[in-house]
Amino acid sequence: MIRDQRHCRPAPPSLIPSVLVALSLLASGCREEVAATEEILPSVSAVEISAVDFDQEIRASGDLRARFQTMIAAEIAGRVTDLSVDEGGSVAEGAVVIQIDPERRRLDLSAAQARLAQARANLKQETSKVERSTGNRLFERRSP
Repeated sequence: MIRDQRHCRPAPPSLIPSVLVALSLLASGCREEVAATEEILPSVSAVEISAVDFDQEIRASGDLRARFQTMIAAEIAGRVTDLSVDEGGSVAEGAVVIQIDPERRRLDLSAAQARLAQARANLKQETSKVERSTGNRLFERRSP
């Protein structure tokens, strides 16, 4: 291959140092940018993971509130002598939950039976008074 010497001119000697300075400045500027980007990048660690079984335990303090609540009320007054179910426990329909002092109920029953006996005695007495009164009137009407 033959080159045309007319078109290739050697660079003037004063231009070579300025081109070298420009190239060195460009190269040093690139190095600073590379160093700056290296400093900005976060560090990364890689770890191999594997599945493990563990017991989960949560400890906390606070109040637990039931979603559903039932109000229990006695039909009669008295002292509770036995509580058959713990708070929060399950209860089947018709199960005894509390027992009220039976002695108070026995005394109330005895008093009611005594009042009933008195009322029957009063009824008998008043019935006999009415019968006597009616008998006397019948007797008075027949005698004239």
